[in-house]
Amino acid sequence: MMNALQALRRSYWAWSAGRTSAVPISSLRSGRRARIEGRVERLDADTLSLFTQTPCVVHVEALRIKHHRYGPYGNHYVVWETPPPRCSEHSFWVTDDSGSRALIHPRQAIFKLPMRDVSDHPHVNDNNQELRALLAGYGVVATLYIGLGEEVCFLEAVVEQGARLAVVGTPEVKPVRLLGADAGYRDQLVSVPQFAGTPESPLIVMPVENR
Repeated sequence: MMNALQALRRSYWAWSAGRTSAVPISSLRSGRRARIEGRVERLDADTLSLFTQTPCVVHVEALRIKHHRYGPYGNHYVVWETPPPRCSEHSFWVTDDSGSRALIHPRQAIFKLPMRDVSDHPHVNDNNQELRALLAGYGVVATLYIGLGEEVCFLEAVVEQGARLAVVGTPEVKPVRLLGADAGYRDQLVSVPQFAGTPESPLIVMPVENR
């Protein structure tokens, strides 16, 4: 569980990311926190977002759960719980305007992406097994048409191939094995900047225009 100091640090990194200027990927050095900007490119095949099954490179899902409470005099009120978002963990490339690339490992990342309400999407309301498992983790029993019942709000963000993102974090320049088309159809071991966050110093991922 995240402690108060970790939460404060994460808030600071998220705040400062939008005030950091981008640098060329070719200038990155290991251990120096930096911001890069460029086009998103898949490392492997597209992944599917959980709520709408949209093919994409990056996806983020979040819930808002309504809780009914009663005061000491029987008065009813509503509290909305917003658990931490669920973020995809598939690695991807960011390619800047010069063609230089960095590999992003988003397992420890804060995604500052605009979220869309998809509560009325058919896949949210068909009581599928994956959604049941997700909701069970929050003590919510999934039902048919749950998104239309106004008790749970389903939010989603997707980033498709070619979209522009900014990534802020501390890179390490180290070897990665390129396969197939990435290596001209011959396996190669090359050194590239790689970004991987930690709980204390997470990556910040945001649209380029979010500054």
